[in-house]
Amino acid sequence: MTATTMPRPPRFADFGWLHRHGSWAAVARRGPVAVVAVLSALVELHILDKGGFFLDDFRNIGAARAGLSLRLLFTPIGGYRLQPVNRFLEWLTAAPLHTSYAAAVVVYVVIHGFGTYWLIRLLDAVWGPRGFHLLVGFLFGTSLVLIAASQWVATAATSTVAV
Repeated sequence: MTATTMPRPPRFADFGWLHRHGSWAAVARRGPVAVVAVLSALVELHILDKGGFFLDDFRNIGAARAGLSLRLLFTPIGGYRLQPVNRFLEWLTAAPLHTSYAAAVVVYVVIHGFGTYWLIRLLDAVWGPRGFHLLVGFLFGTSLVLIAASQWVATAATSTVAV
């Protein structure tokens, strides 16, 4: 091909290229999805900011204070549950966050907000964008099961892994 017959590559400022490929609908849909995710995270944060650590939390966080290691990550919780991501979140609460309940709750709420966002995006990808998906995402992000589990930091780490 000569230089005169090669197609021009799309540029970032070429908005016609985005329109021809149907991306405007996807871009326009991200705003409401993000708003629903943030609103559900704020509702969860408002409910959880009144809580505190439970006795099991102190045992798990105390074990995590020794430092992040493969031994910590692969030590079963309660002697029977192997959950390395849960152990990592407990270490995050113990070491970098200095056993701050508020900081731990913010980390879990942010992760739950991302989970809500990607759940709605998944529903949109499978069944097409519908307003009902926003409602389902909001109900997921503010579900009493998720919020009740998140009041207990040891269980919040488990539910965060599930999200």
